[in-house]
Amino acid sequence: MKKINLFTFLSLFFILSVFSQEFNPKIIDIPENPKAEDFSFLKEELKDANVVMLGEFSHFNGDVFIYKAKIAEYLYEELGYKTIAFEGSVYDIYKAEQQIQKGESIDYAFQESLFGCWGEVEEFDGFKKFYTKNKKDLKLYGFDCQITSSYTPEYLVQDLFKFCNKNKLKLNLNFNDLEIIIDTYTSNYKYHDEDISYSEFKNAFEKLLSQIGKLPENEENLIWKQTIESILAEFDFYQKSIKKSRSEFHIRNNDIQRDKKMAENLLEYIEKHPDEKIICWGANAHFINNMPESHVPDLVGIRSMGTYVKEKLGKKAYSLAAVTAFEEHKHRVFDTIFPTPLHPESFERFMRNQKKKHFFISSNQKVMDTVMQTRFLSDLHFVKSNLKNAFDGYLYFDVFKESTTNRETFSSKLEKEIEFISGKILNKESKKPISLAEVRLGNNVSFSDKDGKYTLEKPNYLRKTDSIQVDATGFKFKKVAIRNSAKIKLEEAPNQLSEVVIMAKQNPYKILKKALRKINYNNATKKHNVKNYMHCYTEFKEKKYIDYEVVMDSYVNKPNSTFRSSINIKEFHFNKGKEKPEYVPSYFLWQYFTLDSKVLKRSRMKKYSLKLENDTLINNEEIYKISFQTDRKNRKYTEQWVDCNFYGNIFINKKDLAIIRIEYFWKFNNPTIIELEDQSEYLSYFYDSEKLVVEFKKVKGKYVMDKKIVKNSFKYKDINEKIHPGNIFAEIAFYDYEFENVTKIRHRNKERGSEINLKKIKYNKEFWDKFERPTFEKI
Repeated sequence: MKKINLFTFLSLFFILSVFSQEFNPKIIDIPENPKAEDFSFLKEELKDANVVMLGEFSHFNGDVFIYKAKIAEYLYEELGYKTIAFEGSVYDIYKAEQQIQKGESIDYAFQESLFGCWGEVEEFDGFKKFYTKNKKDLKLYGFDCQITSSYTPEYLVQDLFKFCNKNKLKLNLNFNDLEIIIDTYTSNYKYHDEDISYSEFKNAFEKLLSQIGKLPENEENLIWKQTIESILAEFDFYQKSIKKSRSEFHIRNNDIQRDKKMAENLLEYIEKHPDEKIICWGANAHFINNMPESHVPDLVGIRSMGTYVKEKLGKKAYSLAAVTAFEEHKHRVFDTIFPTPLHPESFERFMRNQKKKHFFISSNQKVMDTVMQTRFLSDLHFVKSNLKNAFDGYLYFDVFKESTTNRETFSSKLEKEIEFISGKILNKESKKPISLAEVRLGNNVSFSDKDGKYTLEKPNYLRKTDSIQVDATGFKFKKVAIRNSAKIKLEEAPNQLSEVVIMAKQNPYKILKKALRKINYNNATKKHNVKNYMHCYTEFKEKKYIDYEVVMDSYVNKPNSTFRSSINIKEFHFNKGKEKPEYVPSYFLWQYFTLDSKVLKRSRMKKYSLKLENDTLINNEEIYKISFQTDRKNRKYTEQWVDCNFYGNIFINKKDLAIIRIEYFWKFNNPTIIELEDQSEYLSYFYDSEKLVVEFKKVKGKYVMDKKIVKNSFKYKDINEKIHPGNIFAEIAFYDYEFENVTKIRHRNKERGSEINLKKIKYNKEFWDKFERPTFEKI
């Protein structure tokens, strides 16, 4: 056995020795904290190129983003590269550039237009600083056919119809239905044909493409042409019965159509802009010049975007791969270490053996015309590749440094700068307030309340000639300059009938739409800390079986979304039930529900039946009560994964059009029967219905969540086939809001995934004896 081990060792040593002697390319060292000028070696490398593709091994390679930003800075300052083309949606990035030009925050624009792996990580800040400094000279472009972020569901259909109207193009699709198609597709990557059949959608878009093809060539027309083509390519892939690949390679059969379309978009853009020098930002897997010659099933028939680009442009295109030689990989979701050993005869092993942190290797060396084992396309699997043919250059990183997620609520500068005009409408003669007067400025409309007060959103673009127009029944129509809007006095119209009461018919859709437009004005948008108390208990046969209370510190990063921390438990009181558990699943503590609700999506509102109920009073303020229900059964309308009836109520303050209370009700249809292991007393159970109530209150002039109540009703079937009802309650109250000196708290416990450790939390009798528990209504 010793002889065999020694022989094996000597053989391996001989192989590695010969390997290292024969393969010895020139290496250029790069400092650990480089400046832009440290990449001056690229000047010779790029002497023939006008397109540089900056790759990354993984979209979570944080340190690579820092280096790519420095390279972009050098290419701009020294070599005149002024267009940044992202692996991102054509429309989203075009919209980002438009919004930035209008005054949008760059942080916000990138968050809304790029994949979150860039737009929401700290390591991308270097690029944002570079772009901010030079934005007047730089141009953004997206070449991907995938929809990458939030601008598409928010603005695309609206902008598309404006484009069609401006150019007198016909798009024979309903505006609201198309908004729903796009919005729902971006949430689950499925085409839902309740409103528009796929064949009707495809036919209308193909006809629109034909019309765009007859327009003059300019930037806007090119962007819309590529946007429509990309949407058709993306939707067409998901309509076909193509089995999604679960390959462990970074490029797979899902990308065949995508990479082809990305290449077509980029090459067409280059053809229309021959004088531009372009930096492409994306993944190695898409930028590789030639796919490895391999019989690996997952790679058969796949052509990368880079393959198409290199065939067309030759030396005018240069691909720079970021490569690392890590031997273990930490999974960012499961927080688990996976071994990723290096092949002994691999390019990555050669790089590791240099014992350097960072360096560059050019493929423009005879020795690089070598076939070696590489891990360019996978964390785990090595495939033989010709190094010279794969990439034009290699940038080495000794370790894999994962990017740092930074889920900041980057406020839109445009949203921040929304201004409101307010004042009073009065009877000129009697000086009494006039209610229900229509107040209009541009396309923005409001109505005065019973005290004659009105609040009107000022348009983003206001002409000097614009004025406020006031129209009230029984009074003369009046135009008023904005500077005179504090008190507007109307004259009574002559020949009015006496004792006639005219009631204005309010439209629930218009009321809700106005409330949604004012969410970012009425509600807190800043990150903050807050304490929350939660009482959870179950009732069965009129008895409490589990009953516990929790007080925790929370960190709210995005107030109007679902991201909330739930692990910083300060006090825990187990009132009733079995022995105190060691761990509690975080979803027991993380009962979220905010204004980020599908019923509050403007594009889907028309698919809910809304009814304006009788007005009500809450805290002595007049409130609109709007009931809603939908016949739709899928999750994009009901918020639930299972078939159910969904209905509820929305309460809106008349004074400021703030949503102050939401009530949701679900009745499950054909619920899943869950068999019990111990069937001595009960055979099975199923969830029957769910109720949820969310209330908001004002803190420091902004609305925040105040209380939240969840009730899950279930039914047990006993051995005699008799049904017994039960309930699970979660009652949550928020208090001590803090918007200054905010402390970040992790979203979940990384040590145990989604479980909360209760071992170290002792019962504090003094705290609970003094604690003033909030009161909750019964639902």
